[in-house]
Amino acid sequence: MTWGTLKWTLPNGKAGQYQITDEDALWGCRMIIGEGADDALEVLQCMAQRFVHVGAWESLDELYRAYSQPINPIWTRTGKRCAGRVGESGCEEHRLVRRDRLIAASIEELRREEPASMSGRGIDDALAWFRGDITTDATPGCVHFAIKSLVVKNNGGGDPRSPLIRHKGRNWFAAIEKTASWPLDAVRVFAASGHGATFIARSKTSNLASAPIVIPPSVKKGLAMGGGVALVVALKKLFEWWGG
Repeated sequence: MTWGTLKWTLPNGKAGQYQITDEDALWGCRMIIGEGADDALEVLQCMAQRFVHVGAWESLDELYRAYSQPINPIWTRTGKRCAGRVGESGCEEHRLVRRDRLIAASIEELRREEPASMSGRGIDDALAWFRGDITTDATPGCVHFAIKSLVVKNNGGGDPRSPLIRHKGRNWFAAIEKTASWPLDAVRVFAASGHGATFIARSKTSNLASAPIVIPPSVKKGLAMGGGVALVVALKKLFEWWGG
């Protein structure tokens, strides 16, 4: 499969690009299943922005494994956080079993993680993001994600209404002062064709007047079939695509 190129142009003039690899896509899919497949686009976009802002990793997959607890080797049964602590908080046997499974899983195996319908949709979104087909409008400038309590404490100053908290899904997503002014397209994947990823309206306060909105391929195919039944099928696909 041909992956896209991550490109960035920041308000401070910093610019660059990075070619996405097979390893990035594989570990990215492992991460989004571990963290919550319904936030796939937001997690990947947030991590891309962190990759650019921090600049401490040579590859996206290296960042994914360092940031995401479910696939971080230090949180396995032999890693430094859990070795000798199996059964204790954060190192419960069921967590360790799941981490072992995720770290070794292929993309097709990840699709079957329960609930499979959500995992399959999350994998589709993730692969589309890596190709440079689609991205999200919900996380401009975000460089952190975690569960609500951690984001509110560490990034919102204890206030869940903080303007730095940009998106509230299964995970919560936050910018920092240095990245809060980044425009929506500061960091974006470009497909092999040269087109930038299309923004999917996922934010509850979305303003995409200047950004194109995607019509998913499955919907285009349904509409091209013609007829009332085809329209119903297309609308169903569209509803499923946006998380209905």
